Amino acid sequence: MDHNTRTHRQGIHKPYKVRMGDPLKGGEVRLISPLFLLSLSLSLFYTMIIGDKQPEPYSERKCTEELESILKESPKVRALLYGIQTLNRNALKSGISCRACKGTTQESRMGYYDTTYKRVVLCCDHIKTREEIEHTLVHELTHAFDSCRTGQFKTVYHRIACGEVRASALGQCAPIMSQTHRYSCIWNDAVRSTEIHCGTKTAIRIVNEVFMHCIQDKSPFH
Repeated sequence: MDHNTRTHRQGIHKPYKVRMGDPLKGGEVRLISPLFLLSLSLSLFYTMIIGDKQPEPYSERKCTEELESILKESPKVRALLYGIQTLNRNALKSGISCRACKGTTQESRMGYYDTTYKRVVLCCDHIKTREEIEHTLVHELTHAFDSCRTGQFKTVYHRIACGEVRASALGQCAPIMSQTHRYSCIWNDAVRSTEIHCGTKTAIRIVNEVFMHCIQDKSPFH
């Protein structure tokens, strides 16, 4: 006994008969369950009402609530915080906070590490998910961690490029499974962040020079 026949005999969701094909030439008769039509109607309804609407940016309050949870629960974030505290307690003396960055010099960023005030700021007006908070936080904490380290670089631009490679590799690009795509994500992000300081042509050259060495530096994760 097929499903449509069984459903009909039980008196539940009597199926509709729909003729498929050219009705003038006689089409195949198929049975369509009202459940299917209901599902289709709901799908069309939600598409019309919601459409492809993207999630709204977080408010400062929502961002702060998620931040507090991540600080407690993320092993990656906790490891970075421990590493920073071990090297230099003052590197984050002003803490970590959420704020709207529109109208500031940082308005195009997801977040930033402020070397002057020793703080990480998450730009909540660009953040729409918990994952974006965590990835941005890891990225900026990596910068905070690197600010505590010493190392030999040819120029200050090499230091900047290396820091951007590491921050992207540990942060927003880390979840990408394909190595090719992950490396592309890291390289592009590092060039975009470095070119602000030295121009695109120089940034490309310097990122290429430091890329393989810096991408293998997983500190403080070993």
